[in-house]
Amino acid sequence: YKEQHGDTNVPQSYEDKQLANWVTHTRTQYRKMQQGEHSPSLTEERITQLEEEGFNWGSQYISWENSFAKLLAYKEQHGDTNVPRGYEDKQLANWVNNTRAQYRKMQQGEPSPMTDEHVAQLEEKGFVWDVRANIWNIHYQKLVKYKEVHCTTKVSARHDLELYRWATTQREKYNLLNEERESLLEPDKAKLLHEIGFDFYRRERSKQMHRIEWKFMHELVTVLEEFGYTWFSLDRVYEDLTYRPDGVVH
Repeated sequence: YKEQHGDTNVPQSYEDKQLANWVTHTRTQYRKMQQGEHSPSLTEERITQLEEEGFNWGSQYISWENSFAKLLAYKEQHGDTNVPRGYEDKQLANWVNNTRAQYRKMQQGEPSPMTDEHVAQLEEKGFVWDVRANIWNIHYQKLVKYKEVHCTTKVSARHDLELYRWATTQREKYNLLNEERESLLEPDKAKLLHEIGFDFYRRERSKQMHRIEWKFMHELVTVLEEFGYTWFSLDRVYEDLTYRPDGVVH
């Protein structure tokens, strides 16, 4: 068929129904493999044979090699492999997203078409498996450099607004607790920030009260409340404090 028509795109209406049905069945088995299911008739060896002949798996399934080549072209143009989901090349964006999903399955011991060879190829080119973690690490390194220059982790919005907002988010997550009374900031991230002396209790607008004074006043109010005296409130008196030294966020 390829010698006669120049490609392997056998239409379903082709006169040779057996060949047309075989092509459709092969593509169906390939989709199952891409989703982590077992295919009794399609093997990696057969996939390689078909792709060597330019077999088209369908518009949503271009070969791994072609997708990888497009990823390298993207990196050459943009400097990284972080193809956004809204990228103009939908096939590449979907392939990158699917590749990360298949890698997660592989890490969890679930069936996945991802191979160690493909993982090695991607990592050699700086492929990022966890985008969120990578973004966090980039900002953390920026904070480390900021401290080296300014001798403080209290980022000024005038110097770097993006880093300032990121640092503010870390403080908020650290001080907010879930139902188990655990910080919303992951322990490993909190540990890294502690190591560089990050101030989790920074007060943005008022520096009049020292933390030792605050601790004393906080304990005093707690005792007064136990005796039913509710006329005095740290929240009311120091409502201008964006971040209280005891970690409560207004």
